Amino acid sequence: MKRAVYCTAQVRQRLEQLRDARGQQRSYKAIATAIRLLGEDPHGPDLVVGELTCVRGPRGERVFSSCASGVAQSTYRVLWHHGPKDGQVTLLAIAPDP
Repeated sequence: MKRAVYCTAQVRQRLEQLRDARGQQRSYKAIATAIRLLGEDPHGPDLVVGELTCVRGPRGERVFSSCASGVAQSTYRVLWHHGPKDGQVTLLAIAPDP
């Protein structure tokens, strides 16, 4: 079942920065692919997903982290949660993977 994917303002801003940054096109494409896969099946086999136990969503939702690998040096994590309604995924942040 396809899910609607919603982005916070912070996520939209980060996507624009990566899209426009020189040398970040591979990372941008990897993140875009991860977002597409989240819309198709957030816990599907094509995504590496882990729950973040120390963080909760705005309404107490469980928060997950998915890996988006563009190149070895530029791996990013997409932080997201289910909801707020059934069939929706909300992207909270895009952060470099430490």
